[in-house]
Amino acid sequence: MKISVFSKSITGYKNEIKNKGSQDYIFYEISNNGVICAVADGHSGDYFIFSSEGSQFACEALIEVMGKYIKEESDYKLIKNLLENKKIQYEICSKWKQQVTSHYNKKLPCVYKIDYYRYGTTLLGMIVSNDYKLYLKLGDGDILINKDNVFTKIFPYKYTRLVNTLSERDAYNKFQYKIEKKNDNECFSAVMYSDGYDNSFSNFQSMSKDLEKTMRQYNKNIFTRFVLEKNYEKYLNKLSEEGSKDDISIVFVNIL
Repeated sequence: MKISVFSKSITGYKNEIKNKGSQDYIFYEISNNGVICAVADGHSGDYFIFSSEGSQFACEALIEVMGKYIKEESDYKLIKNLLENKKIQYEICSKWKQQVTSHYNKKLPCVYKIDYYRYGTTLLGMIVSNDYKLYLKLGDGDILINKDNVFTKIFPYKYTRLVNTLSERDAYNKFQYKIEKKNDNECFSAVMYSDGYDNSFSNFQSMSKDLEKTMRQYNKNIFTRFVLEKNYEKYLNKLSEEGSKDDISIVFVNIL
């Protein structure tokens, strides 16, 4: 299995003009046993003073938990069973809370009750091993699969008044997931992104065309890939300024 990953994360226009950093975070890890990618989108707003740390801890928690299973070469049936019993989701949430607790206690005296909402963040995850493909989603943002140049959402759109977040007590119950058996020598492409990306487009069709253009440029040859990697951050900054005004984080994954 040959794996390539292209990712970018930029500070959104609304945070740039406030002299604030991005509340998003990206983390991925490639090994002989597969790839794990995570994208987290910390909540913006004055109350969520540690959301940038919260998004970083979320990605690190997912990578650590799922990395353990990939290293053990766990098979499809075991992972599916753990997901059905919410054990993986619970592990990710518990690891995140451990990191938040450690950080919070360094910032404030232990007499204060830990306010997890100040670290509020969403989380997306994609894990491809030799035996399975797993997609995880808590909150907004999306994961798309590209087959025959057609982008399909892994998780159908569901309108909710409130965005789910890792800071909720029962967050592990609110993860959406999809797991599929991976076929030998299976090739496919996928992309996942924070909501700052899709909110910069007027509709799904225009966003899909933009993704198709990016993937073509990345996969065409070494020269076009170099040009893309050099200019893509500038492009995302322009997209944010003219569109969502939000932070944008995006990850492209190719499995060959």
